[in-house]
Amino acid sequence: MLKRIFRMLSLILLTTFMLSGCLKNGFSTVALPEIGTAASVIPAEIRSEFESRMTIHEGVNPPDITSSFVIAPNRLSYSSDGITDSEMLWADSYMCFYNRNGNTCQYKGKQSNSEESSSYVVVIGEGADFTAYYTSKTTYNDGVTWVTTTNLTSGTITPNGIKDVRHAFIVVDKNDPNSIVMGVNEYRVFYDGDGMAEFTEWSATKALEELDGSCGKESIMAGIK
Repeated sequence: MLKRIFRMLSLILLTTFMLSGCLKNGFSTVALPEIGTAASVIPAEIRSEFESRMTIHEGVNPPDITSSFVIAPNRLSYSSDGITDSEMLWADSYMCFYNRNGNTCQYKGKQSNSEESSSYVVVIGEGADFTAYYTSKTTYNDGVTWVTTTNLTSGTITPNGIKDVRHAFIVVDKNDPNSIVMGVNEYRVFYDGDGMAEFTEWSATKALEELDGSCGKESIMAGIK
């Protein structure tokens, strides 16, 4: 299933490149379409892990996902480095998809100690079901640490938020002098513990920079039945 998605996306964006030096030797890799000024690579082994732990929605008529959501409680489904859900308290994950242009948009995210952004998100799916994929850069509050990840987010848009949301990522590059984030090629899959990533507004204490109202719940409610 996931392989068919990658082939379809390759037809949308024909030029593909690989991130050199970001993956360990020995992985069998597939190139994904160019995202912004960089490209992303997901090893075939990890691709199958993602597919076994989340629903990948296919199609060319995805819903409008431009709004803000919060995954809370944020729960870990799987981590390749052996960490389990019970070993850590996972910070709520705030997501904002905005500035839609056809079946693409932009993304910003925030947790308690980091901010994340992507200038180019590809959205596929049908009806209310969607899968978004994007390469993002996350910067941490220490002012030094950053990590680049390739991400897959999927779920079903409802009047209350994203039902059955899953968020998966693989680390493809990082600057981590204090070893506070997982290693290159490591990957995780998260989900919302109550089954719904609710609509939210950026609060005063957890806000990203002002997005001119483009991340409000009202931005997609007109399309929700």
